[in-house]
Amino acid sequence: MGLGYEGWIKVADTYALGTGASVPRARQRIESAAGYGGDKEGPSSTMGVGLPYNYDYDQFDGSLNYEVSKDFYETVILDWLFKRQTAKEVKFGTRGSGQQQFQNCFWTSLGLSASDGSNVEGSASFYAIERDSYVYGNEYPNDKQGTGDGSSSSPVCSDPDFPPSLNNDNDNLNPIPYWNTDIAIIGIADAEFINWSVDFNQDVVRFFACEANTSAQEPKYLAVGPMAATFSGSYMLHNDFLGDTLDQVEVIVGGVSLFLKRLEANTEADDVQSPDALVPLTIEYTAYEVAA
Repeated sequence: MGLGYEGWIKVADTYALGTGASVPRARQRIESAAGYGGDKEGPSSTMGVGLPYNYDYDQFDGSLNYEVSKDFYETVILDWLFKRQTAKEVKFGTRGSGQQQFQNCFWTSLGLSASDGSNVEGSASFYAIERDSYVYGNEYPNDKQGTGDGSSSSPVCSDPDFPPSLNNDNDNLNPIPYWNTDIAIIGIADAEFINWSVDFNQDVVRFFACEANTSAQEPKYLAVGPMAATFSGSYMLHNDFLGDTLDQVEVIVGGVSLFLKRLEANTEADDVQSPDALVPLTIEYTAYEVAA
């Protein structure tokens, strides 16, 4: 269940079945156009360069990718979705004892997708106010068992809350496979989806204040803007497109329902495919109401 060289991802108090995590530190350099120095011709050490410069508040825009487990779906994804201006802690390890911690993270996008032959995939993008701790960690696993200490009995993550891998209790919820999902549409009985995705996006607006500080300051206020929700997918076995409007689409993931309501069609496509491919109808809708 480790990610990379014994990496892991944790959001709030719940581990994710992580496939990737990135929160780069972007240094916001402020360069002045008021002063230049140096010569017009070599050597390079005296060639003209722009001066002066300073640095603004560091920016941390992160992303997570994971396979969806029922526990993470209910306690993290849905909770974050319906509490849009709530900060969560994101913590992950990249190698050995290496760790990065971000305590105040606000999501900018959340995504779910599923297709035949795969588990339900999830993604999240977020803005972190600051990196609260960072331990580089220079240890790498010293064996081929992924345990780091040379033993076959040592767990990848010693935390007892680390999730078991590969559905070892046979409930098919950790991670959730594609065939343990369903798309139910009111009034439509025979639209069978071969793939689907749900995406949520919102702006996180940062307000900075000039208050005669002698060093760069973090945002004074944060606010989220309107949320956009889209549903898309490809389906078989139906006589026509679903229509310009849909009252409700129920997205069922591991037995847990998410309701998209008041949907308006964006695109419809019925494309010619290669000889060995299925010929589905492909749609995308915008939803104007979301409920659990």
